[in-house]
Amino acid sequence: MPNFREYHESVTSELDAVKNRIRNLVTHWLTDGEWKEAALRTILRRHLPGAAAVGRGFVVGRDKSSTQIDLFVLKPEKPTLFRDGE
Repeated sequence: MPNFREYHESVTSELDAVKNRIRNLVTHWLTDGEWKEAALRTILRRHLPGAAAVGRGFVVGRDKSSTQIDLFVLKPEKPTLFRDGE
């Protein structure tokens, strides 16, 4: 039988292993936060179904736009106004 608990614990260990890599090198908190967000996006891309896209960006409406959203999970077939890399 699959051991789902150990599987999810190993994913948690993977996140724990990468989360402080940059913090151990630099004390620039913005860079540290961006690194953690990028690491989480990478893990999510690896484990979410293909029907989900992971990135960052803004929600833009007719009258206004959101502040930056650091972690987006969305359907890739939905309309996108602008896309550049991540």
